[in-house]
Amino acid sequence: PVVTAVGATEFSGAVGSEEVAVSNFGSGGGFSTMFPAPDYQKLAVQEYLQSQQGKLPPEGSFAPGGRATPDISLLGDDYVVVLNGA
Repeated sequence: PVVTAVGATEFSGAVGSEEVAVSNFGSGGGFSTMFPAPDYQKLAVQEYLQSQQGKLPPEGSFAPGGRATPDISLLGDDYVVVLNGA
């Protein structure tokens, strides 16, 4: 299957601060527990996981051998939209 997940971010503090994944609801991509990683993803995923040592969720909370699902994220929680100045 070909999948792109759509996620949301929020500011970590004041407006304009670093964007982080939302914490109020599930969001974004990850690794499939149903489909194994295809050969063309294996090296990229391995390199990514190695580069993120110490920053990853606890072992067992995601399937690093599963098909990687990329995500597209943008501000989607806890911010104000102003339309026509109101």
